[in-house]
Amino acid sequence: MSEVDTSAEAVKWPRELYVFQMGEHEFVGDYVLSVHSTIPRWEGDEERERPAQKYVDADIYDSQVRYSVEMINNICLERDTLRAQLAAAKAENDRLNKWADGFSDAQLKERKLCEDRIQEVQRENDRLREDADLLQALEDNLWDLRGVSAPTGGGDSQPGWEVIEHHMAAPKERIVGMAYTEDPRPAIRAALKGGDA
Repeated sequence: MSEVDTSAEAVKWPRELYVFQMGEHEFVGDYVLSVHSTIPRWEGDEERERPAQKYVDADIYDSQVRYSVEMINNICLERDTLRAQLAAAKAENDRLNKWADGFSDAQLKERKLCEDRIQEVQRENDRLREDADLLQALEDNLWDLRGVSAPTGGGDSQPGWEVIEHHMAAPKERIVGMAYTEDPRPAIRAALKGGDA
């Protein structure tokens, strides 16, 4: 038996299940993993033109939490590695500063490359720190991140993201942040600010 790959790169966590039930109060039927699979594709689409019940399973949310924790841990590990590289680069830069007098052109070029690398690592470290904060916000608030698209005319559409917050009272799903970009970060930032990007 081959081992199942459950890494974050290989596994996609669905948010919910949709069931075409065989009858009222009957919890068996055809299961699909996307609300898009419940929309009729044409008039008379007997496979989809029937009521579909949405279910959210506790195991799915548990999987989402485990996925978020794994992603945060990976980002934190990469961040710590970059911090170590930054400290080493700064130490090397300090060493070069002590011998600044009388440097040859080659040594001056080496120093400039070292300084450029420090700035590059610092920018990457800042980016990863923000990504970790955004993922932490999703986990802390139990928000869902949902991909959407908006028609722009001529058969084209604009991709976007919505941040969904869950409530006990209706409406149980509320959009707390959205942004029509391919990058989900602006939508999460908007949710943290309390509105659209």
